[in-house]
Amino acid sequence: MNEKKRLLKNTGLIAIGNMGAKVIAFILLPMYTSILSTEEYGTYDYIVAVCAFLLPVVTLCMHEAMFRFIIEKGDDESGFTSIISHAFLVVLSGVILLCGIVALVNIWHPISYGNYLLLYLIAGILYTFSVNLLRGKGEMQAYAIISSCKNILQIILNIVAVAILRLGFVGLIASMCVSEMLAFLVTALKSKLWKYIKLKTFSVETFRSMITYSLPLVPDAVCAQIINISDRLIISGFLGAGPNGVYSISYKFPNIIETVFHFFYTAWSESASRVIGYGQEKAHNYYQSLYQLIDDVMFSVILVLTASMPILFRIFIRGDYTSGFAYVPILMLAMYFDCLGKFYSGVFTAVKQTGIMATTTVVAAVVNAGINLFLISRCGLYAAALSTLIADFIMVELRRRYIQKFVKIKLNFKKIVLECVFGGVIWILNDYDNWLMITAGVMIAVLYAVVINRKLVQKTWNAVIRKVAN
Repeated sequence: MNEKKRLLKNTGLIAIGNMGAKVIAFILLPMYTSILSTEEYGTYDYIVAVCAFLLPVVTLCMHEAMFRFIIEKGDDESGFTSIISHAFLVVLSGVILLCGIVALVNIWHPISYGNYLLLYLIAGILYTFSVNLLRGKGEMQAYAIISSCKNILQIILNIVAVAILRLGFVGLIASMCVSEMLAFLVTALKSKLWKYIKLKTFSVETFRSMITYSLPLVPDAVCAQIINISDRLIISGFLGAGPNGVYSISYKFPNIIETVFHFFYTAWSESASRVIGYGQEKAHNYYQSLYQLIDDVMFSVILVLTASMPILFRIFIRGDYTSGFAYVPILMLAMYFDCLGKFYSGVFTAVKQTGIMATTTVVAAVVNAGINLFLISRCGLYAAALSTLIADFIMVELRRRYIQKFVKIKLNFKKIVLECVFGGVIWILNDYDNWLMITAGVMIAVLYAVVINRKLVQKTWNAVIRKVAN
């Protein structure tokens, strides 16, 4: 199969498996913001962020190594068994060690919401392990179906727990735990996971290769979460849980971008690794063409969403949370750079240079935390948003410079100037109460998106016409 077609098909399958439930979850925002207080939602967001921070530490990112090494094995069942056994052993050891540490700490100093943290983290670890197993084996249809069912179940349980039983943030956490554990069990049964776990296949050489690949991903993943979680921690520490709840709602809109792009990135990390085996020249051409496409599409999406934000905020956000509108444009731009950084991550994964990913993310995390600590008491939530934007920009620029050693990806500086001009215009027109400026901003953003992506729009239109004709 043509690699671009494979990438498009896999992205479509992943999107089908996740998009519907994600859209429903976003539509439910008015329910959450009308029932939960800012403190409750801030606590829920805090628990989720802490678990995302701890997951790569506990697992040593062996699920990522398992995914990457399985791709190289092709149809070698014995190779699958060895790789999955090594990964599962490390993950299981990490979970046991985590439970022991939490139990000991609770004896002397009980952890706030410690039980919820532990249960949600274990469920997340098992689910992440199982879906990476499916991805590595190329079973994208199974991945899409299981992910879709998991997300739909989570939404149903959320509604029951929050709107009917009124369990607050505890209900949200419980819903996520139940849905992820069930998804893990279904995946384990479907893939017959127990058949691949054989301790006698343990090899020092295989373990060394996998851990050498995965260890640099730990600081990379941890620092990526620091860029996210440091905002929450510092906001909670300096300003309280209420402002943290407002900021987390502001992040919901940029998270639309992250969610949708993650569908592509999940397929991209596999595609980039496959294409590297086709030769340097083919890989270079493939990466360059995709980079231009991603840059055009992502900036267009950011522009249109930013221009539409006064309308979207009125539709989805209620009560005290509306003050979060001011920070969304900054976070949107930060998400644009975050997406470019993930594109580079796919290339680094392909060439097995995970150390560079870790180095650049550590630098970005330090910058993010430093700006937060220095400015949060002076600038409030603006400091959190600006620190994220600056950190993501620095990360992308560092990765762009590093990647030239392996793949030459050129920038179009004329297009960068054009993006800056249109971005500035939309920013100026982004007024919550002036409908004339809002309308002008939306029209300009849509026009830019159509013109800059005209070839993609034309191809998509032609494909739809052919499908209808057939």
